Amino acid sequence: MRHYTLLILVLATLSSSSDSEEREEITITVDNYDWIEFQWQGDSANGRYFEHAYMYIPISLENLDYKFTAQFDLGAFTAIYGNSIEPYLTKHIDLRTKLDTTSKHILDGMECGEFVDLAIRQNGKIVKQFDVIHYAGYGETLTTDSINSGTVKHIGTIGADFCENKILIIDYPNERLTLVDSLSSVFLQVNFVDCKKDNNGRIILPLTIGKKDYFAMFDTGSSIFSIATNSNFWKENCDTSVIDTLGLQAWGETIMTYGSPLNKDVFIGITKMPKTTCYKIPAYDNYFTEEIGLIGNVWFKNQVVIVDFKTNRFGIVDK
Repeated sequence: MRHYTLLILVLATLSSSSDSEEREEITITVDNYDWIEFQWQGDSANGRYFEHAYMYIPISLENLDYKFTAQFDLGAFTAIYGNSIEPYLTKHIDLRTKLDTTSKHILDGMECGEFVDLAIRQNGKIVKQFDVIHYAGYGETLTTDSINSGTVKHIGTIGADFCENKILIIDYPNERLTLVDSLSSVFLQVNFVDCKKDNNGRIILPLTIGKKDYFAMFDTGSSIFSIATNSNFWKENCDTSVIDTLGLQAWGETIMTYGSPLNKDVFIGITKMPKTTCYKIPAYDNYFTEEIGLIGNVWFKNQVVIVDFKTNRFGIVDK
C-alpha cells in the first residue's frame, strides 16, 4: 500500500502453518511466459535488517536508455515521482511534452498532474501505455550529473491500474511475475475464488476467518504483513495480551501498528493459511470500513499467486 520505511520494530516471528493436511503439489514449468524478475528490497530498523520489505521491478520509460525501478504495489496507483524524474524532463523534451500539469489527481491529499499516454517498458517491450500520475515533490531528488552515472534509479510505483484487463501471475519462490491475456493449461487445476474490485480497480479478496466471511484488499505493497486490519476486528479475533509494536513511515507520516497472534483459522477458498500475527492500524480505522483491512505478501512467500484482473478471480498454486 505504501513504500514503507521501518522505524520501530518489535516483530513476532511468523509461525509456520500447523495444518497437517496434505495438499496436492502443482509444479509450475511455464517458461514461455515473458517473466519479469522482481527484487526484494530490504530495510533496517533498530539494528535489524528486514530482507523482504518491498518488491521492486525493473522498468524503462518511452525510448529512454536508462535503468529504473519501481515498487510493485497493488494497493496504490501507478505514479512517477516528481523529484526523481525532474532531471530527465530537463534533458528529454519529448518526455516533458507528455507531462500535463493541468490534469489534476488527488494523491494523499496533494494535487498531481499526469504523463499522457506514457509507455512503460519491461524486457525491451511496451507492457502498458497509459496516463500515469506525476507525483510532484515526492521521491529522491536527482541531479543532471547523477542521471548520467549509469546506476539504477528508483523513480516510482507500479500499481493496480497497470494490471487492468490482464492476468497477473506472481511466482514468489522464483522472484518473478508476468502479465498475460490467458492462462496456460498448467493452471487449469488451480482453485480460484471470486473477488471484487474497489473503485480504484484494486482486488478485494474473500476470506473465511473462524466461521465468518470477510473481505480484504490484496496489497503487494504491504510486504511485512500477512494481514493488517482495523481495531474492531483485531480486538475480536486476536490474542491482545501479546502485543508487538511496529512503526511505519508512509509518505512522510508516521503510522503506528500493533500486532497480536490471530487465534482463528483463515481460509482463502479451500486453502488454509498459516498461523500468523495480525496487525491493527488505528490510523486507518475509518479507511477499513467495507473491508477488514489488507492482505500482504507474507502468506504467499512459497507459493505462486494468480490475480485475474479480467474476471476478478484469485488463485493460490501450491509449490
